[in-house]
Amino acid sequence: YDWRRPIRDLGAEFAAFLNRQKEPVTLVAHSMGGIVSRAALRAGARDEKVKRLIMIGTPNHGSFVPAQALRAAYPFLKTLAVTFDRDLDTVTDEVFCTFAGLYDLLPAPEVFRDYPIFDATKWPKSKPRPNREYLEAAKTAQSVLAPADERFHLCLLYTSPSPRD
Repeated sequence: YDWRRPIRDLGAEFAAFLNRQKEPVTLVAHSMGGIVSRAALRAGARDEKVKRLIMIGTPNHGSFVPAQALRAAYPFLKTLAVTFDRDLDTVTDEVFCTFAGLYDLLPAPEVFRDYPIFDATKWPKSKPRPNREYLEAAKTAQSVLAPADERFHLCLLYTSPSPRD
């Protein structure tokens, strides 16, 4: 998954790859790989080329993590900040906020109706600020994903309590 690029483009490229395969394949995809696979199926990967799609921890309805990343609030980004020659807010505003693929992973508005995440006026006024064009384009990210069919299998990742808990 290339965070810099729209899911539509990644799906189209993967669809072309799948269509060149001589034999049908079973896809095993982790996290955003499941999103790219669904985008490929919608973008024209022929049904007979994909026997099964197994998704492990795929955020099929988006995630709130990209919103945290766009605001430089995601904990992992803070650990990376020591490698930047500028502050994290500046790097996020100038770099991460330009990643179209990150916006495509925002929570699906069809599912999370109570969150005005695609309205740039509802975001904090301080930097880093989301790109309005990318926010607008990301509203329709779900439309480039193939709907589930009998080939789709989702495995959720979770941690179970230890026997002592």
